[in-house]
Amino acid sequence: MYTLQSLEELHLSGTLTHELSRSATLDSLRELKALRVLTLRSRLTKIPPSVGDVAVNLQRLCIYNEGLKLQAFSSLKKLTNLASLELIGCELERIPSAVFSLSSLQELDLKENKLTTVEEILSLQHCRRLVTLRLWHNGITYIPEHIAKLKSLETLNVSWNKLRKLPSRLFYCTKLRHLNLSHNQLTSLPAEVGILQSLQFFSAAFNSLEQLPEELFSCKRLKTLALGNNCLLSLSPRVANLAQLVRLELKGNRLDSIPPEIGDCPLLKTSNLVVEDNLLDLLPSDVVGGKHLSISFSLLKDYTSLVQFIYLLD
Repeated sequence: MYTLQSLEELHLSGTLTHELSRSATLDSLRELKALRVLTLRSRLTKIPPSVGDVAVNLQRLCIYNEGLKLQAFSSLKKLTNLASLELIGCELERIPSAVFSLSSLQELDLKENKLTTVEEILSLQHCRRLVTLRLWHNGITYIPEHIAKLKSLETLNVSWNKLRKLPSRLFYCTKLRHLNLSHNQLTSLPAEVGILQSLQFFSAAFNSLEQLPEELFSCKRLKTLALGNNCLLSLSPRVANLAQLVRLELKGNRLDSIPPEIGDCPLLKTSNLVVEDNLLDLLPSDVVGGKHLSISFSLLKDYTSLVQFIYLLD
């Protein structure tokens, strides 16, 4: 296998610990001059030094460590062309400092670790090309204000953490297009959310939000707005400003009604409006009718019903 000099992807899975500890085993990686993607699914205590043998061309490194603590990261510094790094299930308590030297890094995924604070996130500004940061499934309790230094960030996923509030400076990452805050302990959102004029996907589902800032409805490029399973009592009529909205999730709140202005969202169909059935029933017929019509053809029992249905559409 190690003579396949045109090999571009290599995925190794299994008990690799002992093999990788003997330098003769993976020294052959240096022959894989075309290797672009390397995935290791195992229980490693350090990143194998032999990974550095393919440093020049390696663009994606994924380590799924199955909950064993990964402690040595010096080999990362050689990966100067690395664009994507995943360190998943590695028991990390902080972002490894070796990551900050990866000047070509565009995506960083630290899923399922033991991060509780990310103060060192400031040093990620040295990764000037970083556009995607995933810190999901950790125990992060707060995000520092200096996250605003990550000017190029387009995707941020901090779902499944323990966030109680958000810094207003987070929303000065003005290039954000995808922001996932779901499954936290948020009770409010800063008004600065309205700064994100490039935002297309926003999820704050499974929190404890009681109300939304009016400024949220200034994000006119929003296509998906997920707010299910909160404590919302009402939805602002300004939802009509979201002309590009194609999906709205509200199910699992304390809403008594939905504003009829929701019918002014031209791309939002009833099938993509996720809410309790009784709230849909309260909407005016002209809102749920026409191009927003969601009907089951199983209800058309006979030919007469079908003719009547066609007549109504006509």
